[in-house]
Amino acid sequence: MWALNCAHNHAYETGTKVELEFHWEHDESHNHHFEDPETIIERCDYLHSFYNRQDDVTIKHVYEAYSRYRDWKFGDDIVEEADAVSYTHLRAHET
Repeated sequence: MWALNCAHNHAYETGTKVELEFHWEHDESHNHHFEDPETIIERCDYLHSFYNRQDDVTIKHVYEAYSRYRDWKFGDDIVEEADAVSYTHLRAHET
């Protein structure tokens, strides 16, 4: 997952811990495709289990979130906040 890779790279490059927050428009039990053997959340956790230094990135899931990204288009926004850097869907808070 692109966001997970970016979060781990940011944590490594800056030497900080990162909290990666995913906003989903569905609930925790959603399957992306009816033939998928696991949910998107289970797949995300499975992929994260292979990363070196897993503790550098904490993943948080927000379900049924209808945020400003619902109608997002590539290049719509880059947001910089006092305690975070956000590139499109990726927001990495240093912890």
